[in-house]
Amino acid sequence: MNGRILFVLGTITYAFLLGPSLAAFLFGLIAMVVILSTFPQLGGVRSIMPLGISHLVRGVRLTFNGVLFVLDFLYDLTVSNIVLAHDIWTPTDRYTPRFVDVPVADLSSFQVAFLASRITLTPGTLSVAVSPDKDILIVHTMYPGGDGYEKSLRRPIDILLKGLR
Repeated sequence: MNGRILFVLGTITYAFLLGPSLAAFLFGLIAMVVILSTFPQLGGVRSIMPLGISHLVRGVRLTFNGVLFVLDFLYDLTVSNIVLAHDIWTPTDRYTPRFVDVPVADLSSFQVAFLASRITLTPGTLSVAVSPDKDILIVHTMYPGGDGYEKSLRRPIDILLKGLR
């Protein structure tokens, strides 16, 4: 894994685990510098040093999109839990299970696995398989949305990829 990506994700993870504060963010920065300097096979500290303003802008963009990814996940998790709880506690069933094909032809194997894990973490959705030609991720959903639902399932990985481009 790229040292910069590991650095950004590790810093964000520490910040969210310890609470959203400046102290937690600074602790995450220090912890990731220590981890990267301890394990040079992860890219070393040199991998996180900005070589110019373009690298700094890219790092800020990646950090911003990482935060957006986490907020998007928390939003999806909250909404899907509310919908599921409502369906359990009311006498009528609102679920209409079906399989949905999510296009993933432009993603690497790691990105497809990451997206499949993210989809499976949300209640009401389950990543079932990847097509043999690796162009389609098949997802079982209990509450399919309307038109463009496939794009909304792919939204999390698109948020992260926007920060990398």
